[in-house]
Amino acid sequence: MANNDLADLNTKLSTALRDTTHAVWLTGEIDQLNKYAVASLYPQFARPLDPSATTVVLVANTYFYSLPAGVREVSSVDLSTGTTSEQGTLDGQSWQIVGDTYAGTGKIRVAPGIVNSWPTYTLRLTGYGVWDTATNLITDDLAPLALATARAEAYRRIGADRAQFRQWARNDPTKDMSQNELILLINEADAEIRRIRATVGRTWRRPVPGRAG
Repeated sequence: MANNDLADLNTKLSTALRDTTHAVWLTGEIDQLNKYAVASLYPQFARPLDPSATTVVLVANTYFYSLPAGVREVSSVDLSTGTTSEQGTLDGQSWQIVGDTYAGTGKIRVAPGIVNSWPTYTLRLTGYGVWDTATNLITDDLAPLALATARAEAYRRIGADRAQFRQWARNDPTKDMSQNELILLINEADAEIRRIRATVGRTWRRPVPGRAG
């Protein structure tokens, strides 16, 4: 299995763009293209949460808890002592997701009866989140799709930036690249995205709304 972190994706995209010396795209620009591509995988290719790693620790008399970074949807919540003792799944009426999970302000509201009965216990969250290029790395089957998306976006930005287009053309004058030929490359990259997207299994999500009782 490949690494698929930001440095690894940077190398792969630079190779795909035939710009391994960063003569046209700076390293930071390549990084931004990869971050954009990875972020665009959600919601069709959401990241299933690992309940053992996506947790919230209950605190006495506290009923609102910030969701772990990258969490977008919670479908079920299990109660645990935080070690090996699992207490089972909480009833859907005893918790609720509030706030804006896309803006990073999402919280889980837990019913007072749960918090006051089991302070210091741990909530294990099952659901879906986004991928990133540092911690929640994309899987190998998603890497080609992310790279194709980043490559297409790079071509589009060249087409919109005349100065960068000239720099790109000078980088390999033997190609004598024209704007029309660049459009063909953009179309080819978009077609690759569609081909890969059709072969990758979509994440089928089953959100379960919660209510605070």
